[in-house]
Amino acid sequence: PARLTTAERFQFFSQRMAKLEAWNQGSTFRRLKHHVQLMMDHVRRGMDDIFDVISRQPGGEELCAFEWTSPGRPTLRQDHEEVRAIRVDTLARIEIELHQLDSDSRSE
Repeated sequence: PARLTTAERFQFFSQRMAKLEAWNQGSTFRRLKHHVQLMMDHVRRGMDDIFDVISRQPGGEELCAFEWTSPGRPTLRQDHEEVRAIRVDTLARIEIELHQLDSDSRSE
C-alpha cells in the first residue's frame, strides 16, 4: 500500500481516530501513552547529548548557571538580550511584540 503523507496522516487522525470512543476507555490510551513515552525518552536522550555539548562550549557554563526566573522578574525568553540563546530577526521581534499586545488586550 502507498504511504500516506504527513498531511494525509494528520487528516486521517483528526477526522477519524480522535473521534473514537475507544480513547476514553483507558486501554487504548494507555497503549498509546506507552509508545509516545518511548519516543519521548528517545528524544530526551538526544536533547541530553546536545545539552552536554553546549555546556562544554565557551559560555556554556554561564548559560547553565543562568537564573531564568527570579522574584520580581518575569521568565526570560531565549531571544531576550540577557539570554541570547537564539537570534531573532527584526520582523520576527515585531511580530512577537504585536502578539504580546494582542494577548494583553484580550486579558483586560
